[in-house]
Amino acid sequence: MRFSFVVAFILLFLSLSLSMLVQKKDDSIKIGLLYSKTGTMATEERVIAQMVEFAVEEINKNGGIDNKRVKIIKYDGASDPKIFAQGAEFLAELGIKTIFGCWTSASRVAVKPIIEKNNITLIYPVQFEGFEESDNIIYLGATPNQQINPTLSYIKKHYGESIYVVGSDYIYPQYTNVYIQELAKKIPLLVLGSSFEPLGSKDFSKAIKDIKKLKPKAIINLINGDSNIAFFQQLYEANLSSREYPVFSMSMDESSIKQIASSIGDEKIVGHYLTNSYLMSINTDENRKLIQKLKTKFGEHFILTDPGYFSYLGVKLWKGSYKRAKLYGLSLSQVIKTQSIDSTLGVVYIDDATGYTYKNIHIGKITQNGTYIAWKSHKILQPHAYKSIHSKEIWQKLLNRSKETNNE
Repeated sequence: MRFSFVVAFILLFLSLSLSMLVQKKDDSIKIGLLYSKTGTMATEERVIAQMVEFAVEEINKNGGIDNKRVKIIKYDGASDPKIFAQGAEFLAELGIKTIFGCWTSASRVAVKPIIEKNNITLIYPVQFEGFEESDNIIYLGATPNQQINPTLSYIKKHYGESIYVVGSDYIYPQYTNVYIQELAKKIPLLVLGSSFEPLGSKDFSKAIKDIKKLKPKAIINLINGDSNIAFFQQLYEANLSSREYPVFSMSMDESSIKQIASSIGDEKIVGHYLTNSYLMSINTDENRKLIQKLKTKFGEHFILTDPGYFSYLGVKLWKGSYKRAKLYGLSLSQVIKTQSIDSTLGVVYIDDATGYTYKNIHIGKITQNGTYIAWKSHKILQPHAYKSIHSKEIWQKLLNRSKETNNE
């Protein structure tokens, strides 16, 4: 009898201990990380995961939020918008209320109806076409006016009065091309032509042929992913040098430069440009300290990109908003839209009407020793897609016309 009592007591103790352990494991604040671990976008999107993980690690080392650890639930979108949508559904089913990630506008658009249906906040860190608003999305990337306006002005001042546009064939490049066409009329700049290839394409023969024939003073590059390796290789093989045909890339960063240089040689990328808000070469004490911490964490060759940096800031914004949203019964996106945060770029803050981000912009020139700042904005640039040139209604007509033309 006594033996049975002891056994029962032990079993009860183990059961309670296991229950407490399970409860403790579940007692965390869960966020989703939806990015491409595989596919053509994997190299670029890897840094999103690294920086979200790094920021969460910092939070947990400092006691978490309300003494609860933050836990990341990951899903590989595999560079495919359909799989990104599946990932959003999966995270929604788990009860996740905040997702970090997406890169291409196509993946963001695929995810949008799912997060809106489930009242999830998506914190999106990449530059985008700007012709979208959602109560559930915080757009941390640059809008076209923040990137394209200074780039075209720089080209006209330093290189001449004509450009050619090359890009991947999906939403962001096509919409941004419409913006370029309209802005160029105002500067003025002559857009000699454009060429768009499927995401992941390795054939840019049409663009190369056009550039050789039309002889633009500069090239606007809206190509995304590892297709950039093929594009710069083919430029070089066609003897289209950076001195005569400088390329200004909107979707590349210092990680892309390293990938291209290691694949085909740095002589094929040196002398070209990239336009981003964040560049590693920003020379401030705060940026140098952050870079040193990241190199200690990820290795000496780690490169922090613009989307990576804004993924990091996104977690900081989320942390600062989480408790307030819970306390006042507000949606997370509502609270984030009232927030600002100090950064290596100065103060960054979110537009409460659109969820877009006010920020500074830099144009970097690629050298053999890295990227140096060729130009920087001296004030925070307001994000918008419409009002600097046309009304929203006129823009929508132009975009619809572009869709019809591209589908012919």
